[in-house]
Order: sequence, then C-alpha cells, then structure tokens
Amino acid sequence: MPVWNNVPISLEASDDMGIASVEVLVDGVSIGTLTQAPYTVTWDGTNATDGVHTIKAIVTDKSGNKTEKETTVTLQNTLLTVDIAANQLDGDERGFVFLSDETGNLIASTEYKNNNDVVLKSPTFAGTKFFLTEVLVTDHSGQNEVRLWTYPEIERGQAWKVLDDRNTNDDVNVGLASLTLTNAVTNSIYDIYSNAREQTGLDDSRTTGSIHLGTTPSKLYVTRRAKDSGTPLAYGFFSNVVVGDNTLNLSQVNQSVSKLTATMPEEMSYASVYVRAYSTSNDYTYPYVLGTFTNGGSNSGIESFDIYYPGTAFATYYSIIEMGSDDLSYYGGSHTSLFDVTEITNTVSFGFANDKLTYSATGDFAFISTVFETDNSEWFLVLPEGSNKVVPALKLPDPLKAFEIPVFGSPESYDAYKFDGVADYNAVKTFISTSSYSLDELFDDGKNFTEITYWNLPANGRSKTAHKKHSLGTAFRK
Repeated sequence: MPVWNNVPISLEASDDMGIASVEVLVDGVSIGTLTQAPYTVTWDGTNATDGVHTIKAIVTDKSGNKTEKETTVTLQNTLLTVDIAANQLDGDERGFVFLSDETGNLIASTEYKNNNDVVLKSPTFAGTKFFLTEVLVTDHSGQNEVRLWTYPEIERGQAWKVLDDRNTNDDVNVGLASLTLTNAVTNSIYDIYSNAREQTGLDDSRTTGSIHLGTTPSKLYVTRRAKDSGTPLAYGFFSNVVVGDNTLNLSQVNQSVSKLTATMPEEMSYASVYVRAYSTSNDYTYPYVLGTFTNGGSNSGIESFDIYYPGTAFATYYSIIEMGSDDLSYYGGSHTSLFDVTEITNTVSFGFANDKLTYSATGDFAFISTVFETDNSEWFLVLPEGSNKVVPALKLPDPLKAFEIPVFGSPESYDAYKFDGVADYNAVKTFISTSSYSLDELFDDGKNFTEITYWNLPANGRSKTAHKKHSLGTAFRK
C-alpha cells in the first residue's frame, strides 16, 4: 500500500507466556523496540527513497521464543516529477512549477532550468491530490509577460511535462530552387507551392523566380488561375525539383482541380479553412500550404464557400478550421475531411465567492478551461468534468509575487476541448505524463481536435479575435 513521510506502524501481539518485546525493522534496520502495549512506532521515511520497503516485526515472548512477521509498503514521498527538455526555455524566459492544497495554500515550488529533472516533495503535506500550476515568464526588453496554467486533481507521484509551444512552422529548408517557366498561358498567374511551407506566384511576364525546398529532390505543386480571379483552373506536379536551376514546362499544368463546398453551421457568421497537403500518408512533416479559404468575413452574408484542392494527388490533407459568431468561436483540426465540424455537447456554470471559484460541467469533452487576465498576464484553469467543483485562489510562491498576476474572479468565457483518443481528464493527465511537450502535442499537424470558446460578455464587452493557435499555448495572446 502507498505511504509517505512519517509512517505510523501499529502491531497487535499476544502470547500465553506474555510479550517481552516487539522490535520493528525497516529494510533490516531497527527503528525501535517496544516492551509494552500499544505496540506503535513511527518510521521517519521523509529521506528514504520512493519504492517498495519491507517492514518486519520480531516478537519475543518472556520465554525467549521469537516470532517474525513482515509486510511491504510502497513509499511515495514524491508528489511530482517533471522532465524539462534541454531546449524548453529561451534566453528571455523563466519557468516555475508550484503545488497547492485544497485550500490554496502552497505545498512546494521550484524554478526550473533547461534539462532539469524536477522532483517536488513536502514532508508536511499528507494529502493524495493537489493543484499543479505551471508558470512561464517572458522578458520583453524589461516588460514581463506571465502565463500560468493550473491543473486540479493531480495525484501523488504524477510524472509531468510542461507546455512547450514548439513552432512547427519553422521547418528547416534545404536550400533555394531557381525556377524558369516555359509555355505560360497569357493572362494567367501560376501559384507554385513547395514542401517548405512556401508559395510564390509567377506569370507570363515574370517567368523566373525561386522557392525554398523542404527536401531535395522534391515535388512542386503548381496551379493556374486567371489574373482577375482567385479560383484555380488547373494544377500540375513537377518532380525531381532540386536546389539550384530548374525548368518548369507549364503545359503540364492541365489537371482538373477538385472542389469541396463548405457550408457553415447556422449560428456561425464567419469561417476560414487553412489547408495543408502531404506527399506521404500519415506523415505530417514537410507540408504544402495550399492556402486559406473563407466566406469573406462576418459581414459578407455568405453562408458557404468553395475549397479547391488536387483531389487524390496528395496522399494526405490536414485542415485548420476557424469559425465564429457573436457568442462563440470554433477552432479545430481535421485529417479526416477538409471541412469536418465537430460538436461538443456541454453544460457549464460558474460561481465565485469568498476567493473560491465553483463550477459544474458535464458533456462529451476531455476538459474545459477558463482564463483570468490582465494586460500582461494570463492564468488558465484546466478543469475536469464534475459537479460543484471548487478551485480556491492559490497562494503564490515568493518569486512570483514580484510579477503582475491575475486574480481569480467570475469567468467571462470558457473553452471546451475534444480530441481523438483522449476522452476525459484522467486520459489527459496520462497523456501529459508520457508526452514530449504536454498538451501542445494534441494540437500538432495531423491531430483531430476541437476547441470551442463560449463567450459570456460583461457590460463593457470584450474582443473576440480568432486564435489561429490553441488558447492554451505558451504564446501570449494579444
């Protein structure tokens, strides 16, 4: 069974001849000899290693006869371990982790550095669950931006990874391909796409150009459209394009383009779809960014729009979908369809009194989140499903008191999240413990996810800008 810190050990012993002594040993080392009832001793395990330990009792009766009994316990002094990546923090960043009890009091805290193995313990905390808060402080030329993420119901002994908003848009390219076009159709624009996330446009009057490649050799995807239109008329692929000189015979841009008509849900007033394509099935590296398709904005009155793509010419597609209305916004990723809108059923309520946030949340989500913010700081709460859950105002470690930190209050909005293969909050905690960079991995290219923000605007209003990155990421939202 799991035990921690100071471990009370109680024994029952009886003998017809009477008990002379009871000696208690832990891992073969005596921690006390008792000569009268009650036979109780405390093992100070605060400095012992976590894991299985053997407790043995040697009972000696008054005739000198000895009887031995033993059992094992699992010591679990460690509350949390965090494996910090070697490149976790940039030079202008500081990272912290702190733990809080159910009343909001501080249990343990630390500032971490790159490549640290963080181990948090507390000899005075006797509970089994606690709040975990990650903190990232970024110094922008003397102006600090602070982001905090709090997770409730973390179990003693939890392994963890902190958020790391790695920018997958910064793929390294292998060099520049120089392009010379031949047989261009007059009054046409040719949009050229590479697997280095780059796009360039040339036409019959500009027949030379260049584009970076993600790999060499690689393919270029080329579309043709009229100069006065954004609608592609045909496409073609060019293989064996290399760093250096290349000639593209544009007469090969003659394949029919496929079209998908996206119809927005009734409650939405704007929608945009960002489409990426990949040469190899289930390999989401080196994407071709095919562009953004939109209804024209919230004032357009357009309820559907067309997405153009080269059918099955690419092995895999991935789309990022953003939609919104006056009271909610939708952000989702899909590898199953270019316009795959996922619903999240949920009923959520919040209350705030006496420095405590109380909430109830039910639905088919993995978790919900809410945020408190100032001009230069944001504090996110990542919350599980449940009824009458309480999150107290958390006391800060001393090093954080120097920064501008939001105070808890009544939330103005909340987000609900759904992921493939991560059904609930317990699954989220398990995922984080085995991940490389925490929740950010659930939003990687190729992952199906949905995040819906529900707005409950105060009287003075609040801006509702599209995320273009999930709201829990480490990049500060402006």
